[in-house]
Amino acid sequence: MKNTIYKIYDNGGKTIDRYTILTEPYHFGKSCEALSLSKNPEDPQGFSQFGEAFYGDHLGKEINFDDLSKNIQNHILKRVLK
Repeated sequence: MKNTIYKIYDNGGKTIDRYTILTEPYHFGKSCEALSLSKNPEDPQGFSQFGEAFYGDHLGKEINFDDLSKNIQNHILKRVLK
């Protein structure tokens, strides 16, 4: 299934799942599909997992795709747009 990148959030490294990539629009009070990533998702100690997210301040600040490092961008493209 092909997904899209709807919004990207960065919590500044407060948790292992630093980045949250929403793959569908958020509807108030409902969860949406998301990919959560660590700073190095392909490292054996890294993190990359699909799940559900609720919108809120815990996601961090919204960022642009271009704000991410190339390794994160490539990982997102492999996982989300496959």
